[in-house]
Amino acid sequence: MNAASATCASEREQMAATGSASSALPPPDPGTVVLVHVNLHKGTFSVSDPRTRRVLHNATTVTLEAVTFIIHESTRQRVLRDRRRQVHAWAKGTLVTVDADPAPDVSGMVPVRYNPYRGGHFTADGRPLAGAQRITFRDRLGYLEAADARFQD
Repeated sequence: MNAASATCASEREQMAATGSASSALPPPDPGTVVLVHVNLHKGTFSVSDPRTRRVLHNATTVTLEAVTFIIHESTRQRVLRDRRRQVHAWAKGTLVTVDADPAPDVSGMVPVRYNPYRGGHFTADGRPLAGAQRITFRDRLGYLEAADARFQD
């Protein structure tokens, strides 16, 4: 078994032992500016460095403040053309919490959605979003208070 296989095996063993979907890497510190996207393969949220886009942590819940939404249109066009998923949309903001226990309560909050086949923007209540004051990610969706949303003109 080579070193890469051993690392993957040990990560799988750790996840099985802890029952956690979070990565073995420690989460970034609160106050750090990060990118977040849904990891469809793991069912988690990938927290990445905004400069390098390297994944720093995989989390079950994430809360960000001062959020802007980023979509790389050229990659979105490739997704539309090839009908293959590829990471091209993120929420960028200042990290507040990651892997909160218990998970944040999102009842009464508005879900945030993104579907590249329906449009090139994140939406809340069917309206295009420019950003948000605060957003909480859990259960494969983002959630925000209606008052925290900044809608596109």
